[in-house]
Amino acid sequence: MKRPLTVIAFCLGLSIFPYNGYAQEHQGCYMVDSNGNPVDLTGLCGNSTVTKTPGIFRAPIKRRQGGIPIIDVRFNNQETVEMMVDTGASATLLSPEVAQQLGVKQEGTFLANTPSDRQVEFPAGRVESITAGGATAKNVVVVISPALSMGLLGQNFFSRYDVVIKEDVVEFHDRDS
Repeated sequence: MKRPLTVIAFCLGLSIFPYNGYAQEHQGCYMVDSNGNPVDLTGLCGNSTVTKTPGIFRAPIKRRQGGIPIIDVRFNNQETVEMMVDTGASATLLSPEVAQQLGVKQEGTFLANTPSDRQVEFPAGRVESITAGGATAKNVVVVISPALSMGLLGQNFFSRYDVVIKEDVVEFHDRDS
């Protein structure tokens, strides 16, 4: 009789006070030195955010600005630029400096509603490709905004992806795969 009561008490304790176990103390590729401190080995292990799952692309979050993730974005397979992932932006926006660096030529204008004004006209051009974490869009219209110091990666880039923003990575899940 004593043994079944012990088992019941133990099971009840687990359901009232659940314990979350972790397979690994720290994120990424690391080792623990003789003092018990983690040593980052990402340089040896490669990019720990690379996924082997087809159709899922991961871009590491470098930092956040006002809570918005900032990732590296590659344009035309040549230039890498830090961009904010803005799921509310209908288009990808570049600062004039980055547009000039990429050689974007104005092809027309783009009308947008901003928080402070309606139907604002912005210069617009085009880039051959935009890549973030392996997710790619080709022949993309980009809007040039003189008010920006950092670009915004918008819906015209990730419209074919389901976007999942995690603590340290943005995942792009391809709906076509």
